[in-house]
Amino acid sequence: MVLNKFVVIYLLLLLISVLVGSVAATSGLWNLIRSKKAKTHEDRRELEKYHYLCSSAMLTGTLVRLVMAPLWFFTLQSLIPALPGAMCLAGVHLSVPGYSWTASSLKVALPGLYLSWLLISLADRRIAQQPFLKLRQFLLLPLIVLLLAETALDIKYLTSVKPMPVSCCTALFDFNTQGITPILTETHWYFIIIALVTLTAQSALIAIRSPKPWVHISVCILAGVLFISLILGLHTKLSPFLLDAPFHHCVFCVLQSNVYVLFGFGAFLTAIYLSATYGLMGISSRHDHLTAQMRHKIKIAIYVLHAAGLAFIGIPTLHKLLTGESVL
Repeated sequence: MVLNKFVVIYLLLLLISVLVGSVAATSGLWNLIRSKKAKTHEDRRELEKYHYLCSSAMLTGTLVRLVMAPLWFFTLQSLIPALPGAMCLAGVHLSVPGYSWTASSLKVALPGLYLSWLLISLADRRIAQQPFLKLRQFLLLPLIVLLLAETALDIKYLTSVKPMPVSCCTALFDFNTQGITPILTETHWYFIIIALVTLTAQSALIAIRSPKPWVHISVCILAGVLFISLILGLHTKLSPFLLDAPFHHCVFCVLQSNVYVLFGFGAFLTAIYLSATYGLMGISSRHDHLTAQMRHKIKIAIYVLHAAGLAFIGIPTLHKLLTGESVL
């Protein structure tokens, strides 16, 4: 096991999230069991106390997890000096590949679910009718299960990684490409085009003030498509293009080498999370004045983040196209 300040801080936050998650799981399970037997007014008031305890614990846990997601990648970055041959996070992942890739995938995907639950819960507390109560209850159990699974993967990886020589991204994506589909190891604009088309379609759907479920379901689906195409677009085209290395395909290298792309990717990722929240709110609630106000604020934030993402990634891309020089 490799220990440094990032690993220690991450493990401490991991312990806090597990303790908070245990409180949420215990109170939620107790509330579920007792709800079938509650008959009197006092029983219902007691259940309400456990419900608020569970909700408060989950709010705290999701906030901690949202902080831990970027910290995870900083922690992996701090392990590079201990792994000879590792030049980026690809090499760090290859030190314990059985757990690292899954853990990192969850760190990118699950914050969207955490943020959705957090925003929906905060919105629900501001409306007396609690229009999102059923959605919160539906998401609660998967959140707790995923939190515990993510914790187990984190502990397994951090306790298994040891100082050892490893290969890195060039060997993984560009030289030894057996078992990897060619579309992921070639340089092309396909995924960038898909991302731009998806971004345009999703922005148009969000602009439509329609209560029809298919609009909001489409917004959620397009959020997933944009998420995948953005990462693959960075990997297959912008990485070799911006790094001046035609045969170097690595999303980790371009993110750690170009601060503009890193901020742009963060802006797009946050917009994707918010668009999923926007879609879930539209699917699960009635379209009254208060919920419409909240979704309007989320819509404005999505548009601002889309503009920021396009600007941050577009500046170095256009500069390279026009001048042939990279902006790092």
